[in-house]
Amino acid sequence: MSEKTLYFQSPRLLSEIYCFCEENLTTVERELTVKVVTREDWLNITGSSEAVARAESFFNILNKGRLQGMVIRNADFHNTLRGVANGNAE
Repeated sequence: MSEKTLYFQSPRLLSEIYCFCEENLTTVERELTVKVVTREDWLNITGSSEAVARAESFFNILNKGRLQGMVIRNADFHNTLRGVANGNAE
């Protein structure tokens, strides 16, 4: 079992990553076989080392887009998740 905690500048910026929809976090858990917990400005991922690495990559891709001015929409979230789940991540 592996674990990784990601930190963000504020709780609001973290919420923007998952489109303010906690159901999206449940979808990440199901698709990437990890457990995701968020509090304040951090997000904790637990699972196998491969699954945690995929989930970390997924959230990093979305955060990088947000930092470049992208407004993450639900479709962006799910399309990126599908790509990472299928092995198409940076």
